Amino acid sequence: MKYSMFLKGLFIAGLSIMCFSCEEESNQTTTDCPEMEISFNDELGLYEAAFIEESNIDSWLVEWLVDGQLVSGGLILDYVLDQAGTYEVCVGYETPECPQGYSLCETITVEGGGNEPDPSDDCPEMELVYVQGENTHQFNVIFPGEPTTVPDYVEWFVNNEVVSVGYVLDYTFTQAGTYEVCAAYETAECPWGFSVCQTITVEDNGNDPDPVEGCPEMEISFNEELGLYEAAFIEESNIESWIVEWFVDGQLVSGGLILEYVLDQTGTYQVCVGYETPECPQGYSLCESITIE
Repeated sequence: MKYSMFLKGLFIAGLSIMCFSCEEESNQTTTDCPEMEISFNDELGLYEAAFIEESNIDSWLVEWLVDGQLVSGGLILDYVLDQAGTYEVCVGYETPECPQGYSLCETITVEGGGNEPDPSDDCPEMELVYVQGENTHQFNVIFPGEPTTVPDYVEWFVNNEVVSVGYVLDYTFTQAGTYEVCAAYETAECPWGFSVCQTITVEDNGNDPDPVEGCPEMEISFNEELGLYEAAFIEESNIESWIVEWFVDGQLVSGGLILEYVLDQTGTYQVCVGYETPECPQGYSLCESITIE
């Protein structure tokens, strides 16, 4: 359908033939402009327009606008209002028999995510359990209600930085302060993800151990000769390389000091390397965002 006078009336301020104040008197009606009404179809989960009296106007002549944007054609609004908020939804048409056009607007308020899928449908609920020891901070995730499936792993964030992967986080805070600790996961059945957070305050009691004591630090570099990423201990260490594990976007992909996994697709990857030993029970992990162009 070409850019009709109906559409022009929606975008040209002050044009008197169409007013989108949504007041009943704003609709220009004649015997040649059948009136419509908007209703919500529970079965389809969509809004639809219907002519109040029988009409021979074909549905393809009808156009829908949401907040002034043309989004659909036909008697059914094929556009899901999936974000909470208030929308101005208008439906209208123009024909040779109704050259001045007919329009109808309603203000629709969507609460709590609107038609967005209920996260409980495919996203198992997850809770965070925090246990504070004398010098340790341990976080665990549990899945109440005994769901049939749970994610293979969760990612842990401290102040929005990825620090570990797994169901348990043993973390040493090196400085006093307030921290937000979050656990999150995404799965194919739960692409929008699920997360839970807890804010804790760490006080400086002078007893926290050196975080690198027993846990030698590492760094990630790119080996141009091999064309692969590798981890190296900053100081000499007797930890065997097979203890080291690599994760790409939360998936365990390799073991050893060299990441034997080629990042051959363009995009940004979250690459993490870490280890845990009897001498380093809290574990050590390091993450980097790597962009392939």
